[in-house]
This record gives sequence, C-alpha cells and structure tokens, in this order.
Amino acid sequence: MNFEAIKLICSNTNYKETKRLKDFWYIKCSLNFKTSSLDKSIQSMIKSEGEKLAGKVFPGAANDSKIDREDERILANSIAGLLAEYCWKCFLNMCTPNLLVQETKFEDAKNQIDLITLKSNTKIEVRSSFPRNGIDFAICHEVKQFDILGPYSNEYKPSEPEKDLYLRTLYHVQSYNDFLKKFLSEGMEIYLTGGATWDMMFDEKISLVKDLIPEDGLQKIESKYRVVPFQHALDTMEILKLIKEKENE
Repeated sequence: MNFEAIKLICSNTNYKETKRLKDFWYIKCSLNFKTSSLDKSIQSMIKSEGEKLAGKVFPGAANDSKIDREDERILANSIAGLLAEYCWKCFLNMCTPNLLVQETKFEDAKNQIDLITLKSNTKIEVRSSFPRNGIDFAICHEVKQFDILGPYSNEYKPSEPEKDLYLRTLYHVQSYNDFLKKFLSEGMEIYLTGGATWDMMFDEKISLVKDLIPEDGLQKIESKYRVVPFQHALDTMEILKLIKEKENE
C-alpha cells in the first residue's frame, strides 16, 4: 500500500470556470496485488468481508432503498465501502505516532459509524463514489462537481445519527462491474478526497439538500441528502489536521 499526496489546482485543469478556488490536496492510495504480499492480503480480507457485508445490508444503495439490485452491484458497493474505510484508517494512522482511528463493528446499517477516533471518540462516516470522468472532473467541474455526502433520510431511514465528520473516497472507474474487475485484477488506485464536518452540513452558505437519483434510473423513493459541494469541502490534509487537533484537545 502506497500513499501519494497530490495537490490539485482546479484552475490549471480543463475546467477553467471551476468554482473551487483553493488548492485541493488529496491522497492517491495505490495497491499492487501482484507484487505485494501485504496488498494481496488486504485484497483477500476486503473481498471476504465484502461478501459477508453484502449478505447483511439491505439490498439497495442509500439513495435507492426500494430497488433490489443484482448481486454483483451489491457486492461492488460493499467492497468499495470497506476498502474506502480501510484506506482512510491506514492513512490517518500512518500520519500520527499513535493509533488514531479504528473501524467499528457492523451491527445495524441504520446506525452505522464507519470509523471512530480512540481518544476524542470523533465519529466518522466514509462514503465512496465512482466518477467515470475522473478525479479532476469530480472536484473541479463548475456545474457537475461531486459533493461530500452527509446525513440522509427516506421512508426506510427517517433520520440518521449525527457524525462528526463525513469523508469522501473516489474510484476512477466506468461502472460497478469495472470496479470489481479492477479490484480482482493486479492492482488499483483509491483516492481519499477530503470531507466536511457536521456543522458544515448545516451551514446554509455552503451546503445544499439534494434528492439523489439512482444511476439505474429506477427511482422509487426519494432520499434527501445534506451535501457540501467540493468547491467548499475540506481537503484531505485539512481533514487530517482537524482530527489531530481534536485528539490533542
């Protein structure tokens, strides 16, 4: 597992009308399943846990709770989520002399907390997406930029417990099938792309409420998300600094 810090200057990309004015630091996490025995063991562990999780979760994405999806798509979502959490945990713990965060045990999807810090009990939610057009597009596009996804609600989940931080992970793949192919291949890259705080999610100057529509278009139920567009998001280094400050309070 290799981590590389990358500084993205949106005005230097193809998206000259970008609304992201500040530089954005993110982390590229590279896994080589062919030559690294450690990475191969990570692949095996995540695959095994992903298969178990796929059998536990409600068969539907958070923004599509009424649709039974094919097994492969459920498995892709499960693996992508677990891998995102694992990479964030490894990165955050690598950047401090003491163990900083750990994963939480999955018990109930409605009340799930992905990561928690050991000293301050900071609750962290990690969410991932598959931007087909790449990382620059997801962060810098003036209109179609992605968001940091916060708390959501629908008829199955009227409310969600408060989390202190919402973190974002992006995979540059074309589809769920493409993600699984890469995960089961010789290696892949995972992008840790910042996040937002609970307070930011309810700051009307920088946050929005969105009804997210499933990618398959089979919308049966609305899910309302509070989101912070990437133009206002904290980058990955700002997230790291914030967590360290909380742990040292």
